[in-house]
Amino acid sequence: MPVLKTIVVDTTSTKQPGSVTSTNLSHTVADKRDRILAVTLSYRGGPTPSSVQYAGENMTLAKASTEYDGCDSRVYYIVNPQAGTNNISITWGSACDANMLIGAVSFYNADTRDPIYATGEQTGNRSNFTVTINALNGGIVVFAFMHTGTSSNGSPGTGSTEIGQRNSNDSNGSAYEANCTASTQVVGWAGFSPSDSAMSGSAVSFRPATHRGGASLFF
Repeated sequence: MPVLKTIVVDTTSTKQPGSVTSTNLSHTVADKRDRILAVTLSYRGGPTPSSVQYAGENMTLAKASTEYDGCDSRVYYIVNPQAGTNNISITWGSACDANMLIGAVSFYNADTRDPIYATGEQTGNRSNFTVTINALNGGIVVFAFMHTGTSSNGSPGTGSTEIGQRNSNDSNGSAYEANCTASTQVVGWAGFSPSDSAMSGSAVSFRPATHRGGASLFF
């Protein structure tokens, strides 16, 4: 039986670009085998991106949550991104939502041939964001959300690490949970205020690479 590696987080970055038609976020990717860069967007209203790139290469949409009361979130990724410091470049056809939050995390020891293990989402009026998602030992789950709370944004759940957040009118956050240990992983963000805020969030579970028998391609 193949032995799974453990995904290792490399670098995170975040940006609140404001209402713009294009923006760049500088991000550094380590020169490691089996690497992936994931980028989250969370916003309320406004256009969806017409282009999301890293170092001039198009990124792939892994999951877009169902819009709820204008709240929306997306997770993009690219396998074997160029190592070094480059720009995440995002373009919209018209000015994006002023509450836009961008989060990015790069990691390695990931399966670059078949990277997505599962996706999930949650929408509705809630006091928290919680997704139960299938995962593999050593894997990672990347997630983001948008909600209409105005008093407090709360914080990621136990075991999750914040990438970035906005705590203002219409708040949002981006985070990841690494070193998954269960076949189903519960991830999320707790403490929205006021409670029962309209929200929409998305999550993507990435596969770890294997030591043999189906190992990822090396570039």
